Amino acid sequence: MTNEQILKKAIEKAVKNGFKYEPYIYSDGVHSVITEINEIYIYRQIIFNHDFAKAFWGEEVILMCHRCGDEYKFTTEKFEKGCTICGTQLYQTANWKNKIQEMVLKEDPIKYLQEFI
Repeated sequence: MTNEQILKKAIEKAVKNGFKYEPYIYSDGVHSVITEINEIYIYRQIIFNHDFAKAFWGEEVILMCHRCGDEYKFTTEKFEKGCTICGTQLYQTANWKNKIQEMVLKEDPIKYLQEFI
């Protein structure tokens, strides 16, 4: 898939989940997700937007291990037991917050989005 196709599918998914997307309008009046001149600016404005991330990944609470980075679905029992891998106490976070933090560190954040569409 091309980067443009990935972005379009990601935006469609987020819109289905409540993201209010308003296409950018340029001087020629054409609605577009990407233009060659503004490609980096535009896609970063969209994919690093907290409202986009909430709609794309969801606001479900998950459990994370701060030592090894393992991720778990939230249950009280799991929270009390700790990390299965290293035994460390887990912390609660919203799924979207974890995913956007991971995406920021990726060399190609658009390809990271592709894993979830």
